[in-house]
Amino acid sequence: VVEMVTPDEPGEYEARWVVTNADGDAVSGLTIAIVVTGKKHEDKGPPGAPVIDRLDADPTGTPGCFKLIWELHDAREAHLITNPGTSVEGVQAIVGEDSQVVCPEGDTVYRVEAVNDEGTAWKEVVLP
Repeated sequence: VVEMVTPDEPGEYEARWVVTNADGDAVSGLTIAIVVTGKKHEDKGPPGAPVIDRLDADPTGTPGCFKLIWELHDAREAHLITNPGTSVEGVQAIVGEDSQVVCPEGDTVYRVEAVNDEGTAWKEVVLP
């Protein structure tokens, strides 16, 4: 088992591994393609605020499309906000654990925002 950590910056990366025998001779090799889809940002909010455990954007296999996956708890209400604070902002009510396929045209910010009586928390990802 080999644990790997992806780079923070979006892009395409490769990891190359070589398996050797006890004498140090190369036996086989493995090249792994890594695609980092976007930067993540978050605000955990004040103590007692809702918790957003996860916001991921996984490639779907369709070029330019991603599956947004979120998990949150302790929220009275929650929203998926597209391009927050812009003239093309979109807001959609969401539930605690769910997903949605998106196919952004150009750089797009997706923010999950959760609210309860103690405050607001958010996480966002930027997709190309």
